[in-house]
Amino acid sequence: MKTIDRYILREFLLPFAYCVLAFVMILIVYDLFDKLSTFIKWQVSMKDLARYYFCILPGGMVFMLPMAMLLALLYSLATFARHNELIAMRASGLSLRRLMLPLVALGVAGSLAMTMVSEWIVPGARDRAERFLLEQKLAYVARKTVQAPSGVAEPDKKGRARWAKSLPVRGLFFYNARDHRHWVVQELDPVKKVITNGVEVLQMDAAGQKEKWKCVASWGKYMDGKWWFFDVRIISLETLAVVESSRQRVMIELTETPKQLAAEVKQPDQMTRREIANYVKLRPSLSQQRRAELELNLHKRVAQPWMCLVMMLLGVTVGTRVGRRGPLVSVAGSLALFFVYGVFCQVSYHLGEAGYLGPGLAAWLPNLAFGSLGAAGYAGTR
Repeated sequence: MKTIDRYILREFLLPFAYCVLAFVMILIVYDLFDKLSTFIKWQVSMKDLARYYFCILPGGMVFMLPMAMLLALLYSLATFARHNELIAMRASGLSLRRLMLPLVALGVAGSLAMTMVSEWIVPGARDRAERFLLEQKLAYVARKTVQAPSGVAEPDKKGRARWAKSLPVRGLFFYNARDHRHWVVQELDPVKKVITNGVEVLQMDAAGQKEKWKCVASWGKYMDGKWWFFDVRIISLETLAVVESSRQRVMIELTETPKQLAAEVKQPDQMTRREIANYVKLRPSLSQQRRAELELNLHKRVAQPWMCLVMMLLGVTVGTRVGRRGPLVSVAGSLALFFVYGVFCQVSYHLGEAGYLGPGLAAWLPNLAFGSLGAAGYAGTR
């Protein structure tokens, strides 16, 4: 890497770090305005509060990082132009296109990093954040219902934490439309892979019209890729007779996993792309609108991280042309540009959800449109 490349990156990374820090603070303050009174009522500790905001930050970074890149790029280019540094760099025989190449490469690296973050970190972090809110609410209700005369002491912090960590999913209804199988689960712990307080599985025929058999068990555990049911009764719904009764049984007929069952109560942004694909595959009878929403979410997971590269290309195109007008003009221009891009994204996504655009086209159209403008501007930079 040349010295001039290191200098350009150093001058970009400092305002970029400030922008990221500012956006993180804005996100936390904005969320606190909405939930502060609730957190105080629930008596959430500072440690738990920090854990909650640590969980919601990855989801916010998908949008904050491209905005911070654009803002930092336009600010640094305006500073270069104000001190005539771009003229001095070009006097050395390098074109603006070559000078901006490290920043474009940084946009590619940011997009690749956010692709991995949005797939491997964001869904789990959002799921943990939602579970945290539910855990704190239930812990608050548990404290309120403690009766002092009964002698039942309030659970200590460690006890509440252990209980909250293993908080089960209650009242779960799951339908595997591919295999025509219904599940009714009283309590499921997807972490320990255990079903407690009863489970019922109803199997339909190949056409999904007639009931064949029903399995009733007191509890179950998922081990070695198979469900083990305990205190099992299998009832034939054709003869209305119990055809099998045993203390334990390996349910080789059941192909569903605990993650697939737990995905029933998750929102799409709390699931990985594989979980969403499985969700759609197991439900061929989904409505057209619901299927379009899920497929759009699948494509958005790949398309949205490339906002980093799009913003860098647009920033180079705009910054090298308006940089002389000063940093404030560049900052205002970056905000306006990101606003227009955001509006275009929302319009495209709504058209995709309504079925006017294919899910793939709706997810990628903003990047294709603005990315083409940015790439054309970058290619025309001399």
